Amino acid sequence: VRAEAMIRCIGIEDLRARIQAAEDDKRNLAEKQEQCKKKVQELSASREEAQQKLIQVSADLKASDLGGKQQQYEELDERSRMLADNTRQWQKILQGMKNWEEDDVITDYISNPVLNMIAELNQGRVSEELCQNLHLKIESAKQNIEDEVEDYSDQRREIGKQLKEKKRLVGFAKTKCLLPGEIQQLEIKIPKNMLASFSEEQSAWYLEAGTYGIWIGADSQKLEQAWEFDMYERTITEHTCRLEAAESDAGKLSAAEEQKVHLTGKIPAEELIPLLYGHVEQNSSTLGAAGIRVPGSAGETTHALEQPYGIRSLIMADGPAGIRLHQSYEVDTDSGKVYGKSVLGALENGYLEPMQKHENAKTYYQFCTAFPVGTAMAQTWNEELLQSFGRAVSHEMKEFHIDLWLAPGMNIQRNPLCGRNFEYYSEDPFLSGKMAAAVVRGVQEEGTCGAVIKHFACNNQEDNRMGVDVHISERALREIYLRGFEIAVKESAPVAIMTSYNRVNGVHAANSRALCTVIAREEWGFDGVLMSDWSTTAPEDGSIPWKCIEAGNDLIMPGSEKDDADIRQAYADGRLSEKKIRLCAGRIISLINKLDKKTKK
Repeated sequence: VRAEAMIRCIGIEDLRARIQAAEDDKRNLAEKQEQCKKKVQELSASREEAQQKLIQVSADLKASDLGGKQQQYEELDERSRMLADNTRQWQKILQGMKNWEEDDVITDYISNPVLNMIAELNQGRVSEELCQNLHLKIESAKQNIEDEVEDYSDQRREIGKQLKEKKRLVGFAKTKCLLPGEIQQLEIKIPKNMLASFSEEQSAWYLEAGTYGIWIGADSQKLEQAWEFDMYERTITEHTCRLEAAESDAGKLSAAEEQKVHLTGKIPAEELIPLLYGHVEQNSSTLGAAGIRVPGSAGETTHALEQPYGIRSLIMADGPAGIRLHQSYEVDTDSGKVYGKSVLGALENGYLEPMQKHENAKTYYQFCTAFPVGTAMAQTWNEELLQSFGRAVSHEMKEFHIDLWLAPGMNIQRNPLCGRNFEYYSEDPFLSGKMAAAVVRGVQEEGTCGAVIKHFACNNQEDNRMGVDVHISERALREIYLRGFEIAVKESAPVAIMTSYNRVNGVHAANSRALCTVIAREEWGFDGVLMSDWSTTAPEDGSIPWKCIEAGNDLIMPGSEKDDADIRQAYADGRLSEKKIRLCAGRIISLINKLDKKTKK
């Protein structure tokens, strides 16, 4: 009995001790509750101060020509919302502390990360640090706002970095024929712009910040890294025109263009119009009259200005695997008349229109070399060889009195089903551009004849090529489908470019000022003649003749009476200006003078 009484006494004393401890805890909690009230008041005051700072910074930003920095306003708003959330969480703590009479309640609250700050709060660290940091951030917001904008821009660029190909061809070289054990050192120069990518947002070529590796090898599957370098910041290498604004004409001419206008002299504009389309024979088909002076040639410019003004015609022959002419033709022995054929007769060695025999006529022959096709040539990776090929073509051009060779063809081999892939060089724009440039240099080496690179641009299919509308982003257009043309223009200065049949984003290539004037002439510095592909204006929904001239497509080939009527009507009613007529005619006259000057020398 005594033992049981002692146990009960001990139990009572223990209970009394626990009650005393609970009362002490209650007093401590009351003190903590009071402390939390003070912290809530302090945070509320800090929040009010932060909001006032925010209002002041926003007003200052708008007044200091930094308006439009909506992102920064949103970030400051976010800071203010965070302060409000913190205040609400402290209020929640305060409310919860009223119920901290049971251990399990305290445990539940302490499991909340926010309440882990209570211990630090009691030591006086959290509120001072939070308020001090907040104060410093708000105070420095105005001074550092431009840095914050730039940081935000960097983050956006980082997030919006454009996807790029894993490997890009930027240079190549060919050894001579090496003997066993012989070594040849090659030098490959990599232009900076070959490493650049195009930004549609900025309308510019740029080098992305990051590490660039230079890999070398005999083929793309067997490469070894030879070097690497770092770009520490995004660098713009070239600005371009926004294509959506390129179709509008600024109306200003460069000094070089003014000189070409001057070449037309006092010739009436109406008499210059025949220069803007090919020579038209009476009763000729829509394909034009091919081979008037050189049988089998693709076409000629007008004869109309030879007698009154001494402006001769330009004779053109198709390619690209050599010169395409009639293998034979007849001439009347009495009158000297050449019995010609239509364009169909010039195709496939006369298979589509066999030559007719005439009485009292002499037969002449024109045998031209059949060179390998473009794809086979490009597989040599030999610029020197392709330049010698172009040189050989020019010798035959002189022999047969050809001024312009309608080649090389240099469209991208986008799809293996394209019917003319064999004429083109590659699926790679760099290789295509380098091969074409080498051929053009060879053809134009002596300056007496010229090359016409084609088909500008995006002529990557033969099926429905006169009706297809190529929908393409500006980045893909510039990085893939125009890049080869750009290389050829800048490295070899072809005397002419042929536009393609197709539309590009809804506009016929021959009617596109963006392609013909802005990109080719203003951005690349092209100084020659742009001509259409054959009969691009013939279909009812084809290129519009007068818009060709308006866009800077100087010459419509092979020409028709319809082209003449349409251009004259547009000139008469004011849609086409006299300046545009003189400018396009002046470019053609300039090309004739350029070739004649070299020929006379």
